[in-house]
Amino acid sequence: MTIRILLVEDEHLQADRIEEEILAALGRKGVVCEIVKADTESRALAILTQPGDRPDFNLYLVDVMLPWARGEEIEEPGDPRVRQEGPLYAGFRVIEAIRKTERAQPDQWAPIILYTSATLTLEHNGHQRRLNYHRLQKTDDLDAELVNLSVKLLAAAGHTI
Repeated sequence: MTIRILLVEDEHLQADRIEEEILAALGRKGVVCEIVKADTESRALAILTQPGDRPDFNLYLVDVMLPWARGEEIEEPGDPRVRQEGPLYAGFRVIEAIRKTERAQPDQWAPIILYTSATLTLEHNGHQRRLNYHRLQKTDDLDAELVNLSVKLLAAAGHTI
């Protein structure tokens, strides 16, 4: 079985490091892993809501602060919260979309790790309990912390690791 991970991170170098670390850690355990990356809120939403039968992800790694788009021609966001809240809470909007598009029952939802370097609280409008995600504050050792928590959550979800 292939583990599928959606990584939503706007800093390309950090996204590449996280991807390398996770692929290496899971590869050492003999696990095949595919990582799909999105660097903006709009790209993450496009992946999550693409028409047709999109494959399910086994794990989501989401940065809290994300731009809506990157200079490319794109429609204005339909959700007024994008303009009201701005990039500060983009990760919360992404995890809302994840939970709305998941086909599994809530007790079988794929784990989400929401992380940030901001000093804001990683809970917004009581979302943590309702959306069932794990919080991680960015540190100098974020990559290792993300890898360790990812492996732990995938194993807890029943994946052979």
